Amino acid sequence: MRTSADAVDSKGWRGGGAGRATPSVRTLTATNTWHSPGETNMWREFKAFLITQNVIALAIAVVIGAATGRVVTAIVEGFLMPIVQAATPMGDWETATVIVGEVSFSVGLLGSALLNFVLVALVVWQVARVLIRPAPPEAKPTTRPCPYCLQAIDAAATRCAYCTSQVVQAA
Repeated sequence: MRTSADAVDSKGWRGGGAGRATPSVRTLTATNTWHSPGETNMWREFKAFLITQNVIALAIAVVIGAATGRVVTAIVEGFLMPIVQAATPMGDWETATVIVGEVSFSVGLLGSALLNFVLVALVVWQVARVLIRPAPPEAKPTTRPCPYCLQAIDAAATRCAYCTSQVVQAA
């Protein structure tokens, strides 16, 4: 049965009764912070959660994705868009507007954004094609079991070498 003498205050001191106070069971870690035994278990569980739920892998993917996005943007803006601007008859096509009555539509801005999207998509597609190779198709097995003795025989065999039974050739 616990008494008020067993209570621990906010600083980790256990009341000893009659004005006496004794420190509770706590440990000093290498970073000079106090942890009770349950906190280290909680930290282990949290690290296990991060690893088993692939949170760390997701964080790495986000960082790599951001860096890849910067590379793709640099390729599009530094190499492809200057070619597009040189190929168009009017160099400032991005500022083209269509005025209908009192309304002004920025068709050049919209066209630039669409072209930029298409170019980014093409660059990402090419990078993905280079980096992500499909797995090679699995080779057909070279052996198969004999239907009579269940020994492994060559896939092209017409007679079992173990029981000498005639077997149908595999297709």
